Amino acid sequence: MDDQRGYGSLAAVLDDVAAGRFPPADGGVTIVPAPSRRDAGVIGFTAHAIIFIDADPKWVSAQLPNDLAGPLSPAFIQELCERTGRQAHTIDMLCTATALPGPPAGVPRRRFMPVGAEAHLTHNELGE
Repeated sequence: MDDQRGYGSLAAVLDDVAAGRFPPADGGVTIVPAPSRRDAGVIGFTAHAIIFIDADPKWVSAQLPNDLAGPLSPAFIQELCERTGRQAHTIDMLCTATALPGPPAGVPRRRFMPVGAEAHLTHNELGE
């Protein structure tokens, strides 16, 4: 349970996923370094998890429950939190894809226009 696919980084994993190349649905776990001191976590794919953390992969593997849901289990997430001095308040969803050409069909454009320290959302109809 380490970087079996040779990703080397979380960015490489996400680049592959955005291009439609997903980790194998093999029940495995891939451990890669955290991209920064601020970031650590688990991303679950179909029957495969990516764990990104600055910790010894052998330690991480030893903490994993021996089941498919183990990497996202509360007990495992708590172990990661204790190891990194963090708190987990929720599990979120990450979506990634390459951009399609042009604006979305039939959806109004929205722009953030910075004003001082705040940003106000304005609506512009398509074609402007």
